[in-house]
Amino acid sequence: SGIDVDHDERIAIAEYDNFIRVVENDGRIVTVAGNGGTGYAGDGGRAIDALLGHPHDVVWRIGGVLVIADAHNGVLRQVDANGRISTFATGVGAPIDIVGAPGDALLVADGGGRVLRVDPAGAVSVVASVSSPIGVIGDYNGNVYVSQLDRRRVVRISPSGRVTPFVTR
Repeated sequence: SGIDVDHDERIAIAEYDNFIRVVENDGRIVTVAGNGGTGYAGDGGRAIDALLGHPHDVVWRIGGVLVIADAHNGVLRQVDANGRISTFATGVGAPIDIVGAPGDALLVADGGGRVLRVDPAGAVSVVASVSSPIGVIGDYNGNVYVSQLDRRRVVRISPSGRVTPFVTR
């Protein structure tokens, strides 16, 4: 399951059994989303009452907003600073890994074979198609790096969309 750290050094953890927890600075572990049930419900309500679909990853955004890769539901959901959950982006396939990108955008590794960019408003665009993406990260030059499970390699996607091997085994 995924993990991310915010600017205040709080650690968010996606637990595959339908919980999102945060380790606070004082060491307390707090459930911030999910009630342990599997499903897709709760938008607009308290995040701790929501049903999740086996979340794979989390990422902090500006303002203390936490984005969840709700993998089995094929959406990105977000928990605002008041603890309310909502669907942030749809059409993201099976989001496996998410990471922040320049401009408050997100990069998503979709288990269905795509690398996606999600803008701050939730609009989704395809960066490239690659088989079995399981990890994604971007650099400040606009390149995107993707680890591929089936090929046991990392590819680099240039800003123009060209996919080239970066590290192979």
